[in-house]
Amino acid sequence: MPSAFTERERERISGKLLDAGFRLFTTQGLRKTSLDDLVRPAGIAKSTFYRFFDSKEELYVELMFRQVPRLREGILEVLADESLDVAERLRRYLHAALDIQRNNPLYRRLLTHPDELELVGTKVSPDRLEEAKRLIIEPSLDFLQRARKNGDLVDVEPGIVFGVVQAVLTVPLQEQMFDPASYEPALDLLIDIVATGLTRSR
Repeated sequence: MPSAFTERERERISGKLLDAGFRLFTTQGLRKTSLDDLVRPAGIAKSTFYRFFDSKEELYVELMFRQVPRLREGILEVLADESLDVAERLRRYLHAALDIQRNNPLYRRLLTHPDELELVGTKVSPDRLEEAKRLIIEPSLDFLQRARKNGDLVDVEPGIVFGVVQAVLTVPLQEQMFDPASYEPALDLLIDIVATGLTRSR
């Protein structure tokens, strides 16, 4: 039987695996990263890796979810700014979410490599999806519900409105289909149209 790790050893090894995963996944990608690459900095055998994570994909998911609270705070701060009207908050919310997709190396890697996105998606458990819903989707829906109740939002179920928001966030997945010269202006215009179209001016 393998010897048990102390809590300190587990923290050290887990930290090494997370650090190596972030560095390798964001540079050479999930497919090209081997277990040897991941375990070498931690000084453990490949078989020991599975005492920490079930797969490379699960390690990727763990890295993504560890960033969720910080990313959530930045996005939801925009929605909480009552000095702005609802349309402007929606506009800034969409830009903030797209900035994460564009500038966060973990998320950006998946957007530009759909095959890796598919692999990671197969390892997101229902519990993790519920956690993501609780951290990000529910507060966003709460904002939309309040805006609708206050008469600032079109009279449509918040879930449908959030679906429109999600549709905008899928545009970068098709970026290669756009003329590079018009992509950013077109995306900005789309955000403006969505933000103003979903809200009611007073």
